[in-house]
Order: sequence, then structure tokens, then C-alpha cells
Amino acid sequence: MGADFSCTRPFRLSGFRVSFRTVASPVDALAPLVLLPVVWVALYGARWQLVTVVSAVPIVLCASLLVAGGDQWLSVAILSAAAAVVGYVVHRVIGALRRLADASRRDLDERMRTERRLSVEGEITRVLGESATLDEALPRCLDALGDGLGARVALLWRPDAANRELRCGAAWQSESGCGEEFVVESRALAFERRVELPGRVWASGEPTTVDDLAASESQRAGAAAADGVQGALAVPIASEREVHGVFELVRTDPGGFDPDAAAVAASIGLSVGQFVERKRAERAVIENAENIAAVLEATRELARSASGDEARSAICDAALKVSGGVLAALFEPDPDGRGLVTTAARGEVPAMFRDAMLPFVGARSAEVQAFTAGERLFVDDTVDHPLVARELEQRGVRSCLYQPVQRDGRSVGVLMVAWGRAAARLSGRLANVLTLLAAEAAVAIERADLLARLEAIARTDDLTGLANRRAWEELLPTELARSARDDAPLCVAMLDLDHFKAYNDEHGHQAGDRLLKAAAGAWRGSLRATDVLARYGGEEFVVVLPRCDLEDALVLLARLRKATPEDQTVSAGVALWDGEEAPEALVARADEALYEAKNAGRNQVIVAAPSELTT
Repeated sequence: MGADFSCTRPFRLSGFRVSFRTVASPVDALAPLVLLPVVWVALYGARWQLVTVVSAVPIVLCASLLVAGGDQWLSVAILSAAAAVVGYVVHRVIGALRRLADASRRDLDERMRTERRLSVEGEITRVLGESATLDEALPRCLDALGDGLGARVALLWRPDAANRELRCGAAWQSESGCGEEFVVESRALAFERRVELPGRVWASGEPTTVDDLAASESQRAGAAAADGVQGALAVPIASEREVHGVFELVRTDPGGFDPDAAAVAASIGLSVGQFVERKRAERAVIENAENIAAVLEATRELARSASGDEARSAICDAALKVSGGVLAALFEPDPDGRGLVTTAARGEVPAMFRDAMLPFVGARSAEVQAFTAGERLFVDDTVDHPLVARELEQRGVRSCLYQPVQRDGRSVGVLMVAWGRAAARLSGRLANVLTLLAAEAAVAIERADLLARLEAIARTDDLTGLANRRAWEELLPTELARSARDDAPLCVAMLDLDHFKAYNDEHGHQAGDRLLKAAAGAWRGSLRATDVLARYGGEEFVVVLPRCDLEDALVLLARLRKATPEDQTVSAGVALWDGEEAPEALVARADEALYEAKNAGRNQVIVAAPSELTT
């Protein structure tokens, strides 16, 4: 059966003679070829692959032995067992080495992630510690975040003044020109809540990733494709109260950022959000202090006001001072309640503010809307605004604030402040100051009106409601001065109810009071609007008749005598002012004429003799 490769060699062991033949058989030839795949699979294959190969070893050896016609079955068994042992041992050793390598790799990755996180967080902490303002801190935080997390482009999104849209406030690029078209496109856009990746994060307050911006339905998809940027991560700049903005990181590889990078970015977003909240709180404290100082100064000015007009003017002066505006005006309801009129104004006051009334019904106006709604109205641009008078626009006014002045939850006026520049928004500080000022204005107006009422009470006769003697003595010199300035005649008349003491004795003092009150009402209704009737004392009354000569005065007095109630009669004396005599002398002449009328039988009018200066 072919060449004989056998040889005989005796071997003696413990008294036995053992002889076996060493043959270079097919089994011996196949041994290296069989063990090689076993070792290979043990090194690189899975356990089931090793089992398969080891199981195939005896089959291969037996098949080769049968083909060769040999009888070395023991060698087949030994070689198969050796292959199984070698495969098992090598597989276990390699598995242990792989586990050690994996553990080492994980430890190394963890250390690298920790170092990266600590490096980025340390840089952010340093930036926040060195920055004095938000505008300084946020762009630097963006740079540190983009560089530390391996982004290609990083964007900072911040809410606009109205808190309605996000706009790109800063951009970072790993290299000059990297993602340039994407950055330009982002700066040109604004996103509302839940719109695009930044808007969704702004609304949810949760970190969000996008695998491929270029393949998304984003408005920036074209720019992303052109620049080759794909994966994106957006994290909120958030505090416990609100989301203050969004960091957006973009890279050129597809797929989102790894979870560790996302966690680092989210942690930094929270840190920056707390910084933003703290800075806002610090600014609020400073602004509140400034607000209090401004309002205190205004309050001191209001406290110095001696009249309602002075108080109202002081309110407008204070509003101009704290706002830096060009015009401040105070509007209040007219006595008839038909609309708003200007009660005080400072600055470049248009003529319409001095003359016009803004009706509650009819033409719409910003002043009336703020008054009726009881809510602040800010007009950021007066050009073609339907509620703002065109005269304001023509005078260069570009922004206006209409602040209701309220007392006990009810509008009692409107404080208007105008600026010569367009303003996108009303600052929180100025809004707070003007709100406080409006509250002080309500108190000052109420105080001034109360003082005015007290003054009116002090100048009014309790029984008849006419001016009393004190008011008369203050009013007459004013009327005489006006008459002299206008070169117009003026008469003064004294009136006395005839037999008033007898009427009191017969009907009682209460009836006498009713007669006095009725006579005052009847006479006041018979006089002109410019005439002033006052109670001089007891049953005596005095009236000043501007722009009235003796002839006209006698007509008016005849009308008063006719209007006297309860069939009572009245005596009167009238004197024409000579243009020079003192008020007391004029009244004295009218009084003398009255007594002359009473002595002549009452129920008549006597004209006083001319003054000595005239004669």
C-alpha cells in the first residue's frame, strides 16, 4: 500500500518490553494543519466557532486515516483532545486579556471624559467668575463649550426684548470660515417656541439632538448641507424659573453628540442659567434702589406742592426726569365725564394738549384706551399708529408710554411720557419707576384735591353754598385788577332781605335758613356766568358785576328782586367802580347805598354817590 515509513525501536519499562512503531502517517502530517485553525479561532473567534472547529478535528483526522488505511486511532484521539485543550486554554487566556484590555480602555475613556468635563467646567467657572455682565460672559462660555466638546460650530440663542422669539446673539467657529454659510443663515433667522431645534429646546427646557441637520426639514438644511455640518446638540440655558437661552453645538459627523458630551453641555447650561438668574437679581436690586431714589425724589417734590396744579406739574417734571423723555402730560376726566383733558404738561407740549378733549366715545386714542382698560400701553413706534395723534409724530415723537393713574383699582387719570427715539421695548426699570410714580401721582392728586376741597369749604358759606366773606375779600381785588386791565366797567351791589328778623321770629330760625338758601339759589340762577354772588353776613349778600355799567346793573338787580322767593322783598345799594378806589371803599359805598334804601322804605335799589376821588 505504498512506501513503508515505519521503523521498529524497542523500549524497556519496568520489566516489560514495549515495542511500538513510529510512523510518519497522515495523522502526523495533518497535526499542524489541524491545530492551526483551532488556535486561530481560539484567538479571534467566538466560543461557538471554537466548539465547531474542535468538533471537526476528530472527524477530519478519522477521515484522513480511513483514506490512508492506517490504524493510528490512538493518535487521533490524543490529537483531538490536545486540540480541544489548546483551544480552550487559548480562548480563556485571550478572553481574560480582552477583558483586562476593555477594562483598561473603559478606565482610560472615563478618565478622558472626566478630564474633558473638568476642563470645560473649569473654563466655564473661570469665565463666569471673571465676567461682570451677561453680554461679556455668554459669548465666552459659548467659545469654551464649543472648543471643549469638539464642535465645529457653536451658536448662542437669546430671547428678544419681547420674549417672543429666539435670535442668534453670538457664534463660534472652530476654524475661520468653518460653517460660514450656516452661521450667516442662523443669524438672519428668528425662531418662536417649538420652532426648529433652538425653539423646541427653549419651549421644553430639555437637551435635544439632531442626527443630520442637512437631511431635516430645517430652514437651515440647505446651509448645513453646503457647509457639511450634520449632527447637532442644543441645550437650554436654564434656571429654576425660566429658560434664558439656548446653546447649539454642531459638528460635521452624522449622528448626535455622545451622551457624555450631552450631559456635560446640559450641566454647563444649568450653571450658566444660574449665573444669568443671579446677574438679573443683582441688576434688579440695583434698579430697585435707583427706582426708590427716583420715586423718593419725586415724592419730596410732590410734598412741596401747595396746590393741585403744582402737584400735577411736579408729577410731569418727575416723569421727564426719570424717563429722559421729551414730553410728559397728565390727563384726567373733565368735570362732565365726557372725556379726558390735559391737567398738566411739561416739555414740548403740542397745542392739542392745551385745547382738545379726548372723548370716551367716538374717536379712539391711546390715552382713553389706557384709562378705560386700566393697563399700561406702550407704543414702540408712533409712525402711522392708529391710536397716536399725528401732531405728536409731526413733532418728532417716536415712542410713547401711557400709564394709568389708579386709585383703589379705579383709573383717575393717565400719565403719558414720550421719547424722540423709537424704542423696541420698555425697560423693566423704567416700567417699575413709572408705575410707582403713577401710584404717587394718584396719592398726590387725591391730596391736592382734598386740600382744594378743604380750601373750597373754608371759602364757602355752609348754608347757601355761596362764596363767604373771606372768599369775597380775596376775589374782589382780582376782579378789580381784571377790570382795570380790560378797561371795562364794574359794579358792586349789596343786598339785604327786608324784615328778615321778623320772618325769623314768626316762622322760626329753620324757616329763616331755608329762605336764605332759597334766595341764594334763585339769585345765582338769575345772574350771568361771570357774576359772583357771596354771602356777606347774616341776611346781607354782595355781588360783583364785571363788564357792567350802572344801567345794566340796575337791570340785573331788578331781575334779582323779582326772583326773591316766598313773596319776600329785598333792598339793594349799587356802586360803580371809579377805576382807582380800593376794594374796601367800593364796598363801603355800596353798603351806604343799601342802608339808604332801607331807610327809604325798603324794597328798592339805590345807586351810591360817586366816590370822592371822582368828584
